[in-house]
Formats: sequence, C-alpha cells, structure tokens
Amino acid sequence: MDVRVGDAADTRDENRVVRPLEWGFEWIEPFLEAHGFQEAVPGPEVVRDPVAAEAAMARINQLLVRNSDKFFGYERPTDFRLEERHPQLFPTNVRPETLAKDAAMRELAAEGKLATAQYLRFTSPERTPYPRTTK
Repeated sequence: MDVRVGDAADTRDENRVVRPLEWGFEWIEPFLEAHGFQEAVPGPEVVRDPVAAEAAMARINQLLVRNSDKFFGYERPTDFRLEERHPQLFPTNVRPETLAKDAAMRELAAEGKLATAQYLRFTSPERTPYPRTTK
C-alpha cells in the first residue's frame, strides 16, 4: 500500500477514545498544601465546573510562577541502585500489535532468550496519588 502525506490512512485513528478534560488538581494539591498554599486548593464544586476549574488553574499557575523556586526546587534522591532485568513494555493502549509485542517479549524473557539490561532505579521525590500497579 502506498500512503502519502494527507491520505486518510495516516490521519485517521480508529482507536480514539474521547474523554473529558482532567485538570490534574490531584497532582498539584499535595504541593500546595505542603507549602502553605491551601487556599489555592479548589473544592469539588470548582473542579466540576469547567469555567471555575479553568480560572482556578490560572490562579494556581500564577502562584507557582511567583513561587517558582519552591515549585521547581528539587530534593536529590539518595537511594540510587542498578537493577538487572529483562526489558519490558508498558503498553498504554490496547492495540493488538502492541499487546502482541508485549506478549512476545514476555515469552522470550521466560524462555531465557531475551538479554537482560541494567536500569538505574531511585525513589522519586514526587509522590503520586495513585498506587503502583504491577503486571
């Protein structure tokens, strides 16, 4: 198949899922609270209202710019370690070709046919509101 730029085949995604905008307030809330900016944390009624949520995010961004030294400050991890393991895929979509490649890599690793590699690991100073999941 000959596909040229502008052909429908290169611009169409048949696997698209349309989701509502998520502002990410749950990611910034711990920072705001830890640095004494609790008043900037929007309540649930603000988060549900798109106009109010946009205004709240604009206020938070202005606050972060004014306090960029705190926001962009970084606490260097101290627990660096090398980990030897097989390479892994962490698919974020359910396309059959991606899932097939992931399954093939797992099978090669289980059969001892996939070389291991070293990975640098350390604990991120940024906490996530979501628990870690493993395959």
